Amino acid sequence: MHDAYELSQLLKLNVQIESIAAYDENLLIGTRQGHLLMYSVSCRYGEHKHDVQLLRYNKTFSKKPIQQLAVIPDYHLLVSLTDNVICVHDISVINFPTITVVQRTRGATLFTLDTR
Repeated sequence: MHDAYELSQLLKLNVQIESIAAYDENLLIGTRQGHLLMYSVSCRYGEHKHDVQLLRYNKTFSKKPIQQLAVIPDYHLLVSLTDNVICVHDISVINFPTITVVQRTRGATLFTLDTR
């Protein structure tokens, strides 16, 4: 029988995870405290080990829980939903600065992306 996924523990964190997004070899974690962590994850082929390295940590990303994250890697953009508002951030800068707050999204509980 074919197993489509292999379960393995990457991290042991002392924070409450609210949202996760992944692209290329990067993993973004949004926490209930409003912190944003970015990890690099590389796997060794033939072994069941993963090398995980913290690349960035922004503990002032939000004052509220980070409800949802999505990445548009071609444009180096991070889209976040925090405090029921959607914002767009630059992932190429170290502290993920806000580029724009998407108008008319107040009260949003989730979002989806289509970049076509």
